Amino acid sequence: MRLQALFLTFAMLLAALLAGCATTRTEYRPPADPQGRMCITNCSGIKQSCEMSQQMIRQQCEHDFQRREAAFRRCEAEYRSTPTSVCTQWTSRTVTVNGRTETRQECMVTSYKSNPCQRPNNTCNSGSSCDRNYDQCFVGCGGQIVEVPLD
Repeated sequence: MRLQALFLTFAMLLAALLAGCATTRTEYRPPADPQGRMCITNCSGIKQSCEMSQQMIRQQCEHDFQRREAAFRRCEAEYRSTPTSVCTQWTSRTVTVNGRTETRQECMVTSYKSNPCQRPNNTCNSGSSCDRNYDQCFVGCGGQIVEVPLD
């Protein structure tokens, strides 16, 4: 019973937050029969477990992203500290400097090293299916989800 009250409070709070952004609000209308209400209580527990699981997955994803981001920064630092071009073809040229003749090597063809470092994408905030699954469960228990126009 306490879980159901918590859920209804959450649903009303969510509806209030969304009211500022939309011209309609979503109302969750539970079934009148005790079996339907018990079923919805089970749906709430399943949703809560789903959200906890999703939170753990997001935390692991964030940890992995931070590790990949650190590897990217190390790669960038190494790339910047090494020469980015290499002469692949040399030629000799004779020049006179202050009356002395010198032979100098000059680069004819330069090859540029491309940056191998790739910045990782953070995909950890991708959506969860917990709400959608809860809605399906809620309706499956005999509840109704109705979009109500705002006054």
